[in-house]
Amino acid sequence: MAPAGASALSVSAAAVEVSWLPIPWNRHTGRVLGYEVLYWIDDPKESTAGKVRVSGNVTAKNITGLRPNTVYFATVRAYNTAGTGPSSTPVNVTTKKSPPSQPPANIAWKLTNSKICLNWEHVKTMENESEVLGYKILYRQNRHSKAHILETNNTSAELLVPFEEDYLIEIRTVSDGGDGSSSEEIRIPKISNPCRVTFVNIYKYKITEHPKYF
Repeated sequence: MAPAGASALSVSAAAVEVSWLPIPWNRHTGRVLGYEVLYWIDDPKESTAGKVRVSGNVTAKNITGLRPNTVYFATVRAYNTAGTGPSSTPVNVTTKKSPPSQPPANIAWKLTNSKICLNWEHVKTMENESEVLGYKILYRQNRHSKAHILETNNTSAELLVPFEEDYLIEIRTVSDGGDGSSSEEIRIPKISNPCRVTFVNIYKYKITEHPKYF
């Protein structure tokens, strides 16, 4: 018996999710040990299909490592100790376009005694790339490996962080195709004088300091 209700959903430029309905147990087919998903592209130059297995009652599988903006076909079949059963009717799905290749540019930051203010230019995508849906800011203290993440739909953001030490910040695009390229890593120095504001443009490498008046 072939699994019913097979469907495929595009997750990103490199991944799709294939799902199906479980096959109920009966004495003729025996107990299902798991399912096997076969996937391929309609290209005569590539006749080999990919194959992944899941065990138990799992009824969905993410297939990764795929090509962007490409039509894939997939079928599902059950297996047990006697072998594999018949395949489901093939379904097709198109992976999403590639994420933006250009990182956020012309990033400027302003540092005060309570927050980091960031601004950057909107990333323009090429025709074969996914549209920018927003931006992801990854920031961490210099001595820590774990990064915090802030997502925004704007081209600016404010980070409220304690300035006990230097901070490292990267900005990348977010799209249907996945995360895009990261900007250069920005190093934000800890505040040595709480009455000072510092402006930096990482592309001009020009640093100016202005006293803050109350």
